[in-house]
Amino acid sequence: MALSISLDVTAKTLTVGQTVTLVPTVTILDDSNSAETVTWTSSFSAIASVDVNGVVTAKAKGNATITATATANTAKKAVCTITVQNVADGYFKAAGTYRVGTDIPAGEYIMLVDANAFIPLGSYEVTTAPNAQIGTPEFLYNGNFSTRRYILVNSGELGRAIEEKLGQRP
Repeated sequence: MALSISLDVTAKTLTVGQTVTLVPTVTILDDSNSAETVTWTSSFSAIASVDVNGVVTAKAKGNATITATATANTAKKAVCTITVQNVADGYFKAAGTYRVGTDIPAGEYIMLVDANAFIPLGSYEVTTAPNAQIGTPEFLYNGNFSTRRYILVNSGELGRAIEEKLGQRP
């Protein structure tokens, strides 16, 4: 039976979309060497959810408490306070066309649509063509989305964000 339980992280600040894996340590009372399992819960799943493996996903701005409870002794619990922040507006570039390696660095980017827009829909295109023409052999991919989308761009590519903000993922 569990004597105590602790987590490797007791407080964490995340940006919407980020994840962290919490690792529990359970001290067993007897010498049975039995593997003590834990169950995970979130006080506000809409802000930060947690899966059966302790992976916490930041979903919306706010605070949530993640609790690990020993299954054989539910009186034994450990908590981690999660603070979720939105990505700062100054972090974003306006919708537009950007040459990767010149205008923006290569890397992973998040694109966010204004949820208050008349039609909250965004789209993007990535190409290696100098004039970003769709249908050319250099065209790589495009897509539409309604809330957020992550894309990975490399030096020399041209990315166009239409009707949304573009920010490099932290």
